[in-house]
Amino acid sequence: MNSKKPLFILPRTSYIDSRIYFSSHLKYHMTEDNVEFLSWEDEIQTSKLPEKAKHTLIKYMHNQKNSGFPLIWELKHFAYIVNINTQILSNIINSTEYFYRSFNIPKKRGGHRNISSPYPALLDIQHWILSNILKNIKLSAFSHGYIENKSIITNATEHLGNSHLLKIDIKDFFPSIPINRVIAVFQNCGYPNHIAYMLARVCCLDNSLPQGASTSPYLSNIILKRLDNRVNGLSAKFSLKYTRYADDICVSGKHIPIKLIEYIYSIIEDEGFIANKEKTILIRGKGKKIVTGISISNNELKLPRSTKRKLRQEVHYLSTRGFFEHTNHLNRHDPLYIERILGKLQFWKSIEPNNEYVVKSINLIKTLQNTKY
Repeated sequence: MNSKKPLFILPRTSYIDSRIYFSSHLKYHMTEDNVEFLSWEDEIQTSKLPEKAKHTLIKYMHNQKNSGFPLIWELKHFAYIVNINTQILSNIINSTEYFYRSFNIPKKRGGHRNISSPYPALLDIQHWILSNILKNIKLSAFSHGYIENKSIITNATEHLGNSHLLKIDIKDFFPSIPINRVIAVFQNCGYPNHIAYMLARVCCLDNSLPQGASTSPYLSNIILKRLDNRVNGLSAKFSLKYTRYADDICVSGKHIPIKLIEYIYSIIEDEGFIANKEKTILIRGKGKKIVTGISISNNELKLPRSTKRKLRQEVHYLSTRGFFEHTNHLNRHDPLYIERILGKLQFWKSIEPNNEYVVKSINLIKTLQNTKY
């Protein structure tokens, strides 16, 4: 955004809620970082608005300032803040579906997952909402997905040393979160109904959270805070550890009673979600324990054997056949194939940093990466 812009006059009927409006005498200007008040209170106090309206506007203004959430008066003001044409923003809000491209990616266990990727104009606004509003909201301590300094590694680490492991999956995770719950998030940030609805529309597609929007992961974590607290409270009664990574719920401990599964199902359904019961796994004793793709058997983090086997095979063929011969043999014309293998090896190294084979393989793949062109 430009550091200096001309003063902008708010339109004659800008609603703070369904009853309150303020006149075109209110003005604001922009700085590089935030919206600064330009004698807001004086402008409101000297306006011809009813006293009740003045009180409501000033209260809203100060509530947002004190809570750390940006002040947004109405559509044109929001367009000004995010540096986008007002008509384009209006089009996004009223016809969100035209600002996404959708495609499918294969799931590991078969089938496809639909991804809705926002076009740049919409993506920029979502980034602004994420950085300036959503990240001011404290998340559950039990959530490990899409959070800074947390990962599938920190999630798996929480369950080390426990002989029993329960895994439950939430079905159709993002699409099962409707727009009304997203609106409630913004209302809880102090925004009036029309602003909360506008922000929610920018974050939703077909009246639910899309998989692919930059705001969806953080919004899902906010919305599942109560579920996290309830399942953790239940788990604590049985001296069990609880974590959640996106739609993957994990509970572990010395003993997990069968009845706990139905209790958790009940909480999930009560919170407006559906448990994918076909994927529920309860492991007791010395069975193979995998948490978010990481083995926690033998009280240490390891890459699962099946994953290691596949990676070793890929590295072997790349080293013996070379990039072009191997990819032709696979009939896979993926220009980022080597980069993907390198990424998987680096992930393996993050779990097992002292694994000599992984270190040597990374150096080998980097050499191939430099010579493939």
